[in-house]
Amino acid sequence: MYRLKKYQNLDFLIMLLFFFINFHILRVINIYFGLITYLLYSLIFFSIFIYKEKIDNKASKSLVFITTCIFIIYFIFLNYSLLADFNVKSKIDWMYLGKINFTYPLVIILILHVQKIIYFKNLISVYLLFNILSALFLLGSVFFDNNSFIQNQYFSFKIRDGLERYSTLYGSVAQTGYSLSIPLIISLMMKIKNNYKIIILTILCIGATLSLSRSGYYNIFLSFLMYTLFFPDSYKNKLQFLTLCLCSVFVLTPIILILFGLFDYYNHFLFTLFKINIIGVDYSLAVNPPVFNNFYDRVFYSLFNDLLSIAKNNFTAVNQIIFGVGYKGLGISLGMFQSSSNIYIHNGIYEILISGGIVFFLLFIFLMVSAIYKLFKYDLSIANNESRYFNRLFIASIITIFINLMLGASIIHPNLISFFWMIISYVIIVEKNNYVFKKEVNLTGGYEK
Repeated sequence: MYRLKKYQNLDFLIMLLFFFINFHILRVINIYFGLITYLLYSLIFFSIFIYKEKIDNKASKSLVFITTCIFIIYFIFLNYSLLADFNVKSKIDWMYLGKINFTYPLVIILILHVQKIIYFKNLISVYLLFNILSALFLLGSVFFDNNSFIQNQYFSFKIRDGLERYSTLYGSVAQTGYSLSIPLIISLMMKIKNNYKIIILTILCIGATLSLSRSGYYNIFLSFLMYTLFFPDSYKNKLQFLTLCLCSVFVLTPIILILFGLFDYYNHFLFTLFKINIIGVDYSLAVNPPVFNNFYDRVFYSLFNDLLSIAKNNFTAVNQIIFGVGYKGLGISLGMFQSSSNIYIHNGIYEILISGGIVFFLLFIFLMVSAIYKLFKYDLSIANNESRYFNRLFIASIITIFINLMLGASIIHPNLISFFWMIISYVIIVEKNNYVFKKEVNLTGGYEK
């Protein structure tokens, strides 16, 4: 009984850690806030080794685990390159160091502690709750036209097409659109009544609209696509539910924004996607043609133009191609705008290439492909439909994360990447248990009857 209570306390600590990892933005207000997260890491690691009668070494046989361990060397390399230029008295250098090491230790904790799928359900609930709070926080910030209490030179709102872009609990204004991608998928594939799904989806759509982020806009429809492709239900049922989802986007969301006096943000959403300008605003700097026509151009640009730019401007020696340029290759993700020696590229995949070199770049691609392959392999062996729903959620999520990384998200930004490391942990645990869990659980599901 005593040991069970200790495990329950450890479960609580890990969920609290997961929340604080996503809530990392308060570190920007006070850099020492980040110490809470690192203290939790330390306490959890200590507790695992104290509480565990035996550390399970089955994971060492997992290909995904081996690849993950080798890829963690990438973060060690980033630390080494940063420490070579480190100024102990500089709070900014401490912040850079904190950002680099904020998420990946999570995968080690989950591998060591989690034995049953049900644990991931709790983490997903924490993750979704945080994102709902973030979307509501953004609504309040825009409505009251003020979140100055979290503004400073590293964390500020910007202007896009005459509208304020407020930072929210995610951090950078640019990260809001990427961070909402996975919560949107969860809202579609979780097991609750459809009316609750629509409420949550509407809240997240409001957040995406108010972010003024093109990634936020098309992540709404990307989540619909992932739901259509991977949710294990008849296409008739999925079409019926997607009709409700479209009502959420095109009926409920604008009505709520009208009530808050914020329809100009929704008008920008319509104009950016469909070139519909209901209130006749002159978007002199707006995207033209609409982003759905430009989306494929953006993918092409990300795959080829970014790569050519890297080759021409950033790799001046063979050793840089092989080993990368270190932490300065993450200039935009670390918020390093002060120096011209830092490298800016709006592509999270190629940030790995610049900072870590071709070896770590290929290793990360291999990690992604291996994880997706293992998820599909497990999917074919699942006899319990409820477990299949859950597995499909992770398949849709990891593909979405890869797309968002290619379009500008970052490998070190906690809100998206914490979920990525949770998926990797799930894959390793599935693999080390030979695709069989000790307990089948009701995690996600189809339509309420």
